Amino acid sequence: MNDRIRAIFSQEDKNLDAFTSLLNTVGAGKVCYDKDMKEVSKDVANDSIRKVMYEVLEVPEGTKGRELRKAIRRHKDDVFEIIEETLINMVNTGWSQNPFFNEFVERKSVKNGDVNEFYTKDNVILTVSELSGNHWNLEYLSINRVRIV
Repeated sequence: MNDRIRAIFSQEDKNLDAFTSLLNTVGAGKVCYDKDMKEVSKDVANDSIRKVMYEVLEVPEGTKGRELRKAIRRHKDDVFEIIEETLINMVNTGWSQNPFFNEFVERKSVKNGDVNEFYTKDNVILTVSELSGNHWNLEYLSINRVRIV
């Protein structure tokens, strides 16, 4: 983490661990609480996240469109470093706790002894995605064809 980002999160009202916790809580759709344990609305929590991210991006609050995209490109490493833990947490736990996700997706982990075999009753295109290692490359496999993305 560079010195500028450390300086942002060393301010009295900002803490990286608390911010990461807020990102995880909002991302999981859970109820947020302030430091006095009062419930905070989703809009207030999102506004808090936006305020910090505008500071990280070095743009005025409310910046939108092209200027915001340019700022994100300029500070992409900073943004990713801040949200990386939340992304990893959401990939590992967030989707698997979603009822819609669980209804339509079958998860297998070869690491846990699962066999990488799938069966369908109907004549459908079966898509298999693989997440592995410390990269975000996805390998998609479909019946009668293979495509690597």
